Amino acid sequence: PTRGVSGLPTRTPSLVPTLAPTNVPTTALPSVNPSFPPSEAPSDSPSTPPSETPSGIPSLRPSNAPTATPSLKPSTLPTSTPTSAASMRPTVLPSRSPTNVPSVSPTISTAPSMGPTSMPSSTPSANPSRTPSNVPSSHPTITTFHWAACGSTAFCSNEPASAENSNHNRVGGSPSGREIAVRCCSDTLLPGFEQKDVSCPYGDSRLDGVCYDSVAFDEAETLCASVGARLCTLVEVENNCVKSTSCGHNARFTWTSPPSKTPTTVPCASPSIVPSAGPTGVYWPIATNTKCPIGPDRLFKIISVADVDECYNACLATVDCVVFSVGEYGGYLNCMGCKNPATMTYQCGFTAYELIP
Repeated sequence: PTRGVSGLPTRTPSLVPTLAPTNVPTTALPSVNPSFPPSEAPSDSPSTPPSETPSGIPSLRPSNAPTATPSLKPSTLPTSTPTSAASMRPTVLPSRSPTNVPSVSPTISTAPSMGPTSMPSSTPSANPSRTPSNVPSSHPTITTFHWAACGSTAFCSNEPASAENSNHNRVGGSPSGREIAVRCCSDTLLPGFEQKDVSCPYGDSRLDGVCYDSVAFDEAETLCASVGARLCTLVEVENNCVKSTSCGHNARFTWTSPPSKTPTTVPCASPSIVPSAGPTGVYWPIATNTKCPIGPDRLFKIISVADVDECYNACLATVDCVVFSVGEYGGYLNCMGCKNPATMTYQCGFTAYELIP
């Protein structure tokens, strides 16, 4: 071969190439147009800078090693088959159009998202998160209480009735606590209901053929309403009005409803011979972390009381007072009375009580 490369290529190349090519290219500049059919096998190593404009027809087989630098303009269409493994570096910003169908195996993140979603998902997750939120909600849940009593005075080891958290389905919220079941009452005869005594309403425990051994208060109230009945009052349960009405609830506690605020229109035909020791008014807790609001609905505030009974007596002596709240603040047991339970506001450590005439 020639020792030096010619400045211009020959006009007519030789029909038979040399047996040993030169160590340097034959021309100083490569051809302007690449070969018309691309090579069938790609190069072992890709070019360090990729082409500015991708080819209209991609190669049939990808290169053995990907490019060191990705292209400036990614493809507009995703691949027909997504990658089997997640990328080492996820995108900084989420896609504008998320997938309609979630992945079969979602990614388990080691850290929660920086901010919660603006709208909750239409379908909540089947399992709760493994790690709870570090920041509590701005408005904690206000828990209500309702009385629950033993299904029969002959059972439950003489345990008295207790004001239970409405979200619990066992006494005290403990796994070992007695179950709180559903027993319903009705002032009119319903299918399957029976009357234990003329002083009792009609009662039943098997609702549409189903027994409910352990439920929260709202569910119990809904179940009774679904058959045209109501929850029994505490007095009705303690008077054994729903004793032995099937389902074996005698040894379980039963949710009760508050007594009616409306007095009976017909007084008792035979008043009691022995007068009561005191008035019949009582109170019970209706919500935790709740107090009477600042404003016209608050009737009074006492900086320091000895106990809940003292606050109750103050509310009882105040016109229009139906609800009062007691809680420690500033080193004292504060007492507030108000006339509208619906206006109660959040206050940590306070408990709201309602008068029962």
